[in-house]
Amino acid sequence: MTDPTLPESQRTKQVKVNFNEFEFNEFNKIVSASHSDRSSFLRNLFFKWNDLQKYTSTLEEAIKKAKSSIDEIH
Repeated sequence: MTDPTLPESQRTKQVKVNFNEFEFNEFNKIVSASHSDRSSFLRNLFFKWNDLQKYTSTLEEAIKKAKSSIDEIH
């Protein structure tokens, strides 16, 4: 990562990503669960891929456990 106090650290470049409806909804769920915004999440995904793989794996397990608990109640 660059030092945010340096002039070259200003974010002046933009990347456009197109999602279909399903992808967009899934992306928003993950962003919401990470308590982040879309841009920060994508930057973190790019620069911290290994850490995010661990996070999403943990998140998936938590979701499975929650769903299982809900199914048991019903």
